[in-house]
Amino acid sequence: MPSLDPREESDRGPRPAAVPRVALVLGSGGIKCIASLGLFRVVVREKIPIDLIVASSGGSLFGTAYALYPGELERIEGFLWSYWKPEIFRDFDFFGLLMSVLVPRRRPAERFGVIKGKRILRNINAMFPNKTFADAQIPLRIVATDIRTGRPVILREGNVARAVRASISLPIYMRPVRWGDHLLVDGGMTNPIPCDVAMGEGADLILSMSFGSSLDTPLTSPVRLLNQIVRVSASNLIRVHGDLHRTLHKGEIVEIYPTFDHVHSFFNFHTMEEIIARGEEAGEAALPRIRAALEGIRDRASSR
Repeated sequence: MPSLDPREESDRGPRPAAVPRVALVLGSGGIKCIASLGLFRVVVREKIPIDLIVASSGGSLFGTAYALYPGELERIEGFLWSYWKPEIFRDFDFFGLLMSVLVPRRRPAERFGVIKGKRILRNINAMFPNKTFADAQIPLRIVATDIRTGRPVILREGNVARAVRASISLPIYMRPVRWGDHLLVDGGMTNPIPCDVAMGEGADLILSMSFGSSLDTPLTSPVRLLNQIVRVSASNLIRVHGDLHRTLHKGEIVEIYPTFDHVHSFFNFHTMEEIIARGEEAGEAALPRIRAALEGIRDRASSR
């Protein structure tokens, strides 16, 4: 099958005027973000050009891996099997939680979390040792949320491991991350699918992978009810953002939306292979739309 990357025909010389700028946007979604690995398989196999990666929350981990090591699928997937294990989410801060209850005023907000998050950061550092945004082979933007202002923060400089740790910092569960004047938590709180960042960077075509939640869940316990409240809020936020981005973007947005037969909870690590397969299926299903979008943008650009 011919490559979808027209730059190969020019031997990677000066960029032709009609070549669209393609952004890959990876949204929030907990463990379902692992489906990004399946999409990467399609991107590499079909030689789809990627000029920018924007990611939020769980998507930031995989977006960072691809930005640093584009095309190195074995290396990227190896990170998952080597470092992404249940025990990294179990460095519970029992003493800190007790102190937060007994003397709350003496416990600063940046030190509050069910888990410390140090194991997570250690493993992310092992994946991306001493890497900064400047090391990315594909320009990378990571979205987090400033818990003090309630506004999204776009990270584009500094240590990528800390940036990922900030973007995945689920409030209350993980300690927030101080970044300059910001106190950062999960990017999915304010921008679960940051296509607007790609739009602002001049992307013509946006490949947007988002991960909604199954809302058909038995409400058999208070915990399930709480999870359902979070799922409803997150799903509606993703839908509203998607509608807004489609309205505002003057180029093309191809939405890639993996579907799942059942709910994948945050700790269902045994389902990772299934999730990757669903991501690959979704990427393959989107190929006709990606090809059509690329051709349409090239035709419009060449006719000007």
